[in-house]
Amino acid sequence: MIVFRILRAFLYLFAFCVVIPSQGLGTETSFGVNLKSSRIARGFLQMKLYYRIAELGGTEAVFLDPVAAALADAIMKFRKQETEKHGVLTRKQNRFLEKGGQYVLNFLPEPETLNEKILKVVKEYYTPGEITSWICNKLTAKLITRDIIGEKYVVRVYGAVENLDEIHNPKFWNPLPQKFVVKGVLGSYGRFVRVIDKNNPKTIETLHGLENAKYSRVTEERYIVEEFLPSLVEGRTITDYKFFCTFGKVLFVAVGDGPDNPGQISVEEKRKSLFTVPGWQLLNVTYCGRTQTPMPKPAKLAEMTEVAQKLSTRFPFIRIDLYLTRDSAGQLVVKVGELTTLPAWGCGVFRPAGFDFLAGTLISPMSEVDFDALKSNDAGYIEQWAAKLQKSPDPMHGLVVPGFTCHPKIKFDSRTRWKRTTAGPLGATADSTPSSEYFTKIKKNSPDWGIPNAEVITWGTPFHRFEVAATGSTQG
Repeated sequence: MIVFRILRAFLYLFAFCVVIPSQGLGTETSFGVNLKSSRIARGFLQMKLYYRIAELGGTEAVFLDPVAAALADAIMKFRKQETEKHGVLTRKQNRFLEKGGQYVLNFLPEPETLNEKILKVVKEYYTPGEITSWICNKLTAKLITRDIIGEKYVVRVYGAVENLDEIHNPKFWNPLPQKFVVKGVLGSYGRFVRVIDKNNPKTIETLHGLENAKYSRVTEERYIVEEFLPSLVEGRTITDYKFFCTFGKVLFVAVGDGPDNPGQISVEEKRKSLFTVPGWQLLNVTYCGRTQTPMPKPAKLAEMTEVAQKLSTRFPFIRIDLYLTRDSAGQLVVKVGELTTLPAWGCGVFRPAGFDFLAGTLISPMSEVDFDALKSNDAGYIEQWAAKLQKSPDPMHGLVVPGFTCHPKIKFDSRTRWKRTTAGPLGATADSTPSSEYFTKIKKNSPDWGIPNAEVITWGTPFHRFEVAATGSTQG
């Protein structure tokens, strides 16, 4: 122990006297480095950051600490230098990979940033995992949510249909209220969500935009029709509280606030501010280029946090999307929107970039996560839960609006591989496995990467599988 303390003191002294100029420590956002090797400087800065995090303790303190933020910014600067120096894909070269919802790829031996760890979890856990098909389906996710935290948190449905013509059928259409929501069971970014107002023909026309909704692996239905949740602020779309979680711990909350819209028919966000929990401190960080805006602390933040913690307990990473609205009696209630496994496709841009690294340090190192054990536990849970659900005379009990019926066709025995049913980016044809034809099209349409020793690697999500040419070089 004494030797360790002496060694640590020496490293601290070296970091302060050589690596970091005396004027660099504190609230500065960058550090000057006099060493020839940025990797050595990065190593000392990273060591200092980890000790700083250990001193601070809670997540909230870490995110609000200016020294930790400055160290993280410096580390990200060095990582960028190393990336460009050693031939790994640069951000400019990754630009074309982002098109069509593809990933910004990372080839470091150990994922370190939040985005890198999200991608690692998707590759090792969600893509081959048995539970993924159930939580990514917005219909069956309601069933799992009810099983974990109870039906009162679930947005109730009017019905589930395989095609949009069934919604227009007078027997289904006429009993529906003036406002309701239609969603694809799969999909993200609001592209497969429509708020329908029977008194507004323009909203009805928007239903045609849902035709490309994907088929699900576990249900025959492609669309669900559910209750419309009014915003607490009149004339605005409802606020979406996105809890970023790991194994039951909330990292931070991204609040998506919609545009001023008296018709409340838009689902696009124009603000996405990040807050700490439980203190609700606004972080000086922008996410995905959205405008940063102070917002009041939600009245039921403690309950929302508890819901997010319970739903995320078994997952190495997941985003829990929650709403705060009023029920028919005018009481404030918390509702679960969806469970998101891959926010922003794992390439959401944080500014300053160091926050991506800082948030990543609060998630367990991926080398310490036993993904096989997690998948095995999930498979056992799904098997028991599905068997119980299958025996139930009314699987949707408590989740359907009174006066309506909903009996989804759930494929309890489906264990086939994921299949993509729509054409992929760059005109790739649908397939359940990576194809050489798709790689050819990627390569043909790619810019001049200028990267030596490129090799083909496979990457995918439950909904998209594809190949890209990239380097695996991590030479020092």
